[in-house]
Amino acid sequence: DQCREGVFNVIITWAASGQYGFSYTQDDILAPCQSVKTEWKYACYYEFSQKIKSSGGHDVVALWKIASSIPDPEHSLTVFKVAVANIVQSTILSGEHERELMRCASLPESPALQCVTSIIYGLFEHGSVQKEYVLALKACLLLEESPILAQRCYKAMMTKLPRFYDAATQARI
Repeated sequence: DQCREGVFNVIITWAASGQYGFSYTQDDILAPCQSVKTEWKYACYYEFSQKIKSSGGHDVVALWKIASSIPDPEHSLTVFKVAVANIVQSTILSGEHERELMRCASLPESPALQCVTSIIYGLFEHGSVQKEYVLALKACLLLEESPILAQRCYKAMMTKLPRFYDAATQARI
């Protein structure tokens, strides 16, 4: 899949700058993925969904509406999780991701859980070096009124800790 993702990464990069005859419209950014062979769909949706934030804004509910229009539930969830993680990349400094984290609760259960996971993963990937957990922990505390989402939040955080911290640091956190 990584080789296929690379192909679509280049295509979407060219399309974003209008190179080599490639382009896309924000209104239907995922349209090219509908016509590719089944074995290429995941890679296409994964890469193209990184550009979806412009059409969905920084709004997880709008992003879910776009993603859920994809007939295949697996591809739908892929688009959603990648687009939500990209929200964090764009909003981590402003703190706007906290508002979207709270809006995850308004989604149906499966996308709500994925929404929380994607925000936590995004905080780790784009947070301050060796302090990635700080914003993630704060985010989990915001969800305390929703035990299911809070539990998912802490689980996502625990999943990411080993990638960023040694065992001793993890124990202190």
